Amino acid sequence: MSSNKGIIINGGNFNITNMVSGDQVINYGTPNEKVKEEQNVKYDVVFSFAGENRELVREVATILISKNVDVFYDEVEQILLWGKDLKDHFKRVFGSSGRLCILFMSKYYLQKSWCQYELGIIKIHKNCSDGEYILPIILDDTPLPDGMENLAHLDGIGNTSEQLADFIFQKIYLKMKSNY
Repeated sequence: MSSNKGIIINGGNFNITNMVSGDQVINYGTPNEKVKEEQNVKYDVVFSFAGENRELVREVATILISKNVDVFYDEVEQILLWGKDLKDHFKRVFGSSGRLCILFMSKYYLQKSWCQYELGIIKIHKNCSDGEYILPIILDDTPLPDGMENLAHLDGIGNTSEQLADFIFQKIYLKMKSNY
């Protein structure tokens, strides 16, 4: 009888498990236990969003952090950000410090100068990298900005914060797996 292998994402751990015997074959550990594929990478995900969407973003960040995902979310980084030149710091955060960038797109996002600044850095990173970096989540009927129209995105209206966090968690796993 042949054995099936499966990927189990459980409690923040990535495991390849023999589905017949239940024996663990490979344990990938939690995302923050992994060596980042680039020296500059500090975060598994960085979040770019408008303040009006903070409640949803906070819920998603909280879920991911509880699964040991390294998240750049401004409320978590408040002390670190205090006194920094934010333009310089955000160049690093959105330019090279994240494995993936979650872009929470809404009509508010397009109206905010800080969001536009982050978006400019994010687009440069996207154009300089050879893989997936920007993962858009659309929170209303706002289209993606120029140059991003063809990016596949998630529907932030039809998914709960738990579902969005789970999708992000799975994407981190796939990204980590592809770097081995």
